Amino acid sequence: MKKNSTSVLLRLLCLFIILVNAAFAGQYSSSVCYQLTGTVSAGAKNQNILYLQLNGSSTSSGTWGVSAISFTMANTNSSDVTKAKLYYNTSNSFTGSIIKDSIANPTGTITLHPNLSGFGINPRYLFLVYDISSAPACAGGVLDASVAANSLVITGLGAGSYTPTNADPIGNRNILSSLITPSVTISASNTTICQGAALTFTPTVVNGGTSPSYKWYVNNILATTNAGAFTSSALTNGSVVKCEMTSNQNCASPATVTSNEITIIVAGVSVTPSISIAASVTAICPGTSVVFTPTIPSGITDPTYNWYVNNVLNTTNNGAFSTTSLVNGDVVKCVLTTANACAIATTAASNSIAVTVYSASHVATVMASFTNATGISGKFTATSSSPGASPQYQWYKNNVGV
Repeated sequence: MKKNSTSVLLRLLCLFIILVNAAFAGQYSSSVCYQLTGTVSAGAKNQNILYLQLNGSSTSSGTWGVSAISFTMANTNSSDVTKAKLYYNTSNSFTGSIIKDSIANPTGTITLHPNLSGFGINPRYLFLVYDISSAPACAGGVLDASVAANSLVITGLGAGSYTPTNADPIGNRNILSSLITPSVTISASNTTICQGAALTFTPTVVNGGTSPSYKWYVNNILATTNAGAFTSSALTNGSVVKCEMTSNQNCASPATVTSNEITIIVAGVSVTPSISIAASVTAICPGTSVVFTPTIPSGITDPTYNWYVNNVLNTTNNGAFSTTSLVNGDVVKCVLTTANACAIATTAASNSIAVTVYSASHVATVMASFTNATGISGKFTATSSSPGASPQYQWYKNNVGV
């Protein structure tokens, strides 16, 4: 009885081994290539380009494997790829896959060697992966590949060189464009100036790089080329200033851009305000009218006159000052005020004029005598009760000094 039990166990063990071998046994039967799509960024690592599904078929014993496969980097700029890698997994997910081979700076047709074996009837997967350059072509680029004809080298059962189904699948991946748009905006220290005044224009730049260059134009004529602001004291009324900036930043497109335009208003000629005054008479009798007349430069177009008597403001006007109330020793002066935008200063003080006013006791008595009665000639004689050492006489005819 014991002997029979042992025999049954041995039979069952042999059957188990046979079943296990059958479960793991297999031979290569087919392969299919699949394309990945979507965009990638500059400098990205492990970007899946395509993958292969390798299929096995049932057999009583034996296994198969893959030793090499070649890819053609069709439509791919080799400078955009720093490394090509081959990963392996038992599922069609890249997650959890294992790197089997790689080539730095790949170009043209590349051959990778996974050197895998022991495959049965279950599918196995190979993934072609790229590392992307940190500085690819500015306009972006295409990442593509296809399996070279008869380059899939199978070992073991079904050994041979094969071309997968769909070896050049439709589609590709794309590197995002890294083109940038530069711009320049200019501002002026002022837009309304006096003739000959210096004016500075300052550029504000976006994506200009480390050392942008500038061309400054006045009325579309090149004025200067430099690396910064533009200053001019030769602008005239209506001058239009603009700037062209050339960026040296990688991938700037377009590299040269034009700024806004600024139109300059020249308000007038710079002028220094000044004033002088003159009196119609400086020695008078009490109550006599004296007119003080100002003289100013022609560039002052909006004068205001502040008239002072003995440093006390008497009146403000836009012209001459007339008074009959002066007393002996009064001093008259004028302060000019201007709002002229091109005036160097806003005020200027005139010269001072002292006025002599004789007292009533100094008024002369006038006696007339004529040499004949016809009025053809006559003589007027002035006498004064207290003329002083050097008397002066002001003669009037019809109340007008003569």
